[in-house]
Amino acid sequence: MKRLSPAMRPSPEPPARAHDGSRESPDSPAATVAAQLRTACLWVVLLSPAFFATVVWGRAIVAANDVLGAAYGTPRAEVALAPWRMQAAVGWAGLSFALFTATLVIALVAPRPARRRPGSAVLAGALLMYAGPVLAGVWAGHGGAGDWRLWLAPLLLTAFQLAPRPRLETLVRTLRAGLRVFTYGSLLVLVVAPNWAVLASPVVNFGLDLVMPGGRLAGLSNHPAALGTLSVLALLLEVQGIARTRLWLVHSAAAGLTLLFAQSRTAWLAALVSLLFVYRREDALRAGRVHPAVKRLVAAGLAGSAALFSPAVVDGFHQVTSSDEVATLHGRELPWRLALEAFHENIWFGYGPGLFSDRSSPVGGAFDHAHNQVLHTLGTAGIAGAAGLLVFLLVVLWTAARTAAVTHGLSWALTATTLVLCVPEAPLRGNGFTPYLVLTLTLFTVLSTASAQRAGQQSSAPAARVPRPAAARESTAAPAMRTP
Repeated sequence: MKRLSPAMRPSPEPPARAHDGSRESPDSPAATVAAQLRTACLWVVLLSPAFFATVVWGRAIVAANDVLGAAYGTPRAEVALAPWRMQAAVGWAGLSFALFTATLVIALVAPRPARRRPGSAVLAGALLMYAGPVLAGVWAGHGGAGDWRLWLAPLLLTAFQLAPRPRLETLVRTLRAGLRVFTYGSLLVLVVAPNWAVLASPVVNFGLDLVMPGGRLAGLSNHPAALGTLSVLALLLEVQGIARTRLWLVHSAAAGLTLLFAQSRTAWLAALVSLLFVYRREDALRAGRVHPAVKRLVAAGLAGSAALFSPAVVDGFHQVTSSDEVATLHGRELPWRLALEAFHENIWFGYGPGLFSDRSSPVGGAFDHAHNQVLHTLGTAGIAGAAGLLVFLLVVLWTAARTAAVTHGLSWALTATTLVLCVPEAPLRGNGFTPYLVLTLTLFTVLSTASAQRAGQQSSAPAARVPRPAAARESTAAPAMRTP
C-alpha cells in the first residue's frame, strides 16, 4: 500500500465550535437543563407584565394613579389589594426568583469554555449600572439596598449570559411570540371588553384626541405608555429580516395598530427613529444611495413645514403651547427638579433608591420615577450611579456597532429605542416585572447572542492556504537514481 507523504496527508478537521466561538464539547445533561431553564426564564419575563396588569393590579391601581392634579404631582391614592391578588404576586415573584437562581446555578455547574464568552462586556456594564443604586442604598443613609427590584435584572442577565445560548434566529422567534401576546391580546380585549381595555386619560396628545377620544389603549399592560413600549419592540422584531415569516406584514400591522391606539408619543418617536436602522437595503448602502425611508421622511418634513404657515395651524399651535400640559412639560418639570435637589444634597450617592418609592422621601410618592433616566440616576445614585449608567450605554453602543451586520440593523434599532425612551422615562432603573424589564432583557439577549454568533462566524471562517515552496515539496519525495 502506497504511503502518502506528509504534504499529501489530509489535515484533521478542527473540532466544531459553539455559537460563542469556543470549542464545542459534547452536550452534558447540566447544559441541556440550563438551556431549557433559560427559555423558561425568557417566557416568564415576557408574560410577567400581562400577569401583573390583569391578575394582580387589574385596573384599580391605574385608575387611582392616573388622575393627576393641575400640577401633575398630586400624591397617588393607596390601593389595597385583595389577599388573593397579593398572594398571586408574591407567588409569581418567588417562583421567578427560584427559576432564575436555578438557571444560574446549573449554568455554573455545566462545562463552560475556558475563554471569555462573547457578550461579557455588556453584562459587566449592566452589573456596574445596577451596582450604583445598591451602593447608594448602603452609603446614602436612607436604606433601600435590599430592594428586590434592584437584584432582579442582574440575576436574570447573569443567568442568561452563563447558560448555553440559542441561535439568534431561535431567540428572535421566542421574543416575537411573547410580544404577540400583547399586540393580538390587547386588540382582542379592545373588541371584547373595550371599557376595560381603554384607560380614560385626562391628558391625551395635548387634548387633541386624534385616535380614541378621551382614552388610550392599555390592553394587557398596566399603562398605555407601557403598551406602547411593548408595541415598538414587537414592530421591530416583525419587520427585521431575521427568521421573518410569510405573515410578517400581518403581524407588523397588528403591532402598528396597537402602537397607534396606545397613543404614546414617546413610543411613536422611538418607532420612527428605530425603524430607520432595521428597515434598510444593504445594496443601497453599498451603492451610496439614500434609503427610501429617509426620502419619505424628508418629503413629509417639508410638507409639514409648509403647513405651519397656515393661519389655522398657527392658532391651534398657540393654544396647545399655552396649555398647562406644555407649561409643565406634561408634569415632568416637578420630578426633574426633585431629582436634581436630591442630587445636590449628596452628589456622590444621591438620596438612595427609595427616592421615588418611599412615602417619607422628598418626592412623597407622587411619581414612580424622574421621567428621565439620567436625572433619575443622579437623584437616586449620584455620580456613582451615573458612572455605571455611562459605562453601560457606551458598551451597548460599541456592541451594537460590532453586531449590526449580524443582526441586520436590529441591534442599532433596539439601542435607538432604549435611548429615546431614556429621555422622558427611566427604563433602565431597578424595575420589577414591568415592560421595561422586557426591554432590558430584549436588548441584552440580542446583543449577547449576536456577539456569540459573530464570534462563531469569525472562528469558523476558513484560513487562507499558503502554497508550500517547490523545494520543500521535492525534499519530501524519494531521491531519484542517478545514471552513471
